[in-house]
Amino acid sequence: MTENHIICTSEFSNTKTLELLIDTGSDVNVIKINKLRKDLIINENNKLYLKGINETKIETIGTIHLVIGINNDKFNVEFNVVKAEFPIPKDGILGHRFLSENKAIIDICNKTMIINNESKIANKDNNIEYISLNPRTETIVELPILDKSVENKNIILHKQEFIKDVYCSNVIGTVKNGKIVVSILNISEDKQIVKLNDLNKIEYDESSEYNIYKFNTDNENRNNDDRILRIKKQIRSDHMNDEERQSIDKICEQYSEIFHLEGDKLTCTMPQCMKLN
Repeated sequence: MTENHIICTSEFSNTKTLELLIDTGSDVNVIKINKLRKDLIINENNKLYLKGINETKIETIGTIHLVIGINNDKFNVEFNVVKAEFPIPKDGILGHRFLSENKAIIDICNKTMIINNESKIANKDNNIEYISLNPRTETIVELPILDKSVENKNIILHKQEFIKDVYCSNVIGTVKNGKIVVSILNISEDKQIVKLNDLNKIEYDESSEYNIYKFNTDNENRNNDDRILRIKKQIRSDHMNDEERQSIDKICEQYSEIFHLEGDKLTCTMPQCMKLN
């Protein structure tokens, strides 16, 4: 621990190392988006407002789970992602949630932090790697693919159950550096600690032929402001007060591309073809 921060490692960082403030007054863990690899997926459905000393509210971009290394131990940590301009001098914050979950003891005089949690996700004695999955959550992780022949190739992962109540969703992805990014769901009410050795048994299909079709429409050439205006005209807001109307307008502006308008056509994939006799 250096001054008020620690230096940890992470393969998910574009710099491979992160300087994280230790802040017992922060309820959540925070990381700046410019410190993350560009190929990572952020859950933008899970946003919140952070408030600092100056009482200014700052909206987060979303959440992401990262594996960070502290000395010889690894931890799966949920971070709230913020913009690069977030007003802190380091890359992010390890807050009260991480410190309490891992029973951390901070010795300010000696500038050390002791972590007493016995459920670390990496056991260096036997080289067994683990990931931690919180209850009723979806976690984005990198899974190892041992077959070197599929490197830089697209493969299809079908929905499957790794252990009880832990599932992988349907994915078409590219294997890079022996890994593929997937979404894992823990539908149980309990925290699950899963061995990566169990995830190595993942079933995938590399031989199926599939095409990704995209329908080009005139809508793609329309001005985005015009699209937002058309969406707003579809919404009945006469019964709303100003605050409610502004909230709806903000949603229309931020997510205009996912609203369906007359003339829009959806893209599709064909990982499988089925016939009914």
